[in-house]
Amino acid sequence: MTNQTIEIEILRYLRLMEAAQQLKALDYVKSLVKSKESPNAALLKFAGYLDKQSIGEIEQAIKSDCENIWENE
Repeated sequence: MTNQTIEIEILRYLRLMEAAQQLKALDYVKSLVKSKESPNAALLKFAGYLDKQSIGEIEQAIKSDCENIWENE
């Protein structure tokens, strides 16, 4: 099947559906396109948010806290 044939076939079935079904089909098609995107794409908006000093402080806090053993927890 060619791309054009597939598109025609999809449109033919979409026209047979009620509006609610068409919306579900649209959501499904959108989800297929999103699955092609990098899983980290949503995180890119945070790129450059923290400066190097803040990152260093966070790393140090994680290292020092992770080395502790909390026997009561």
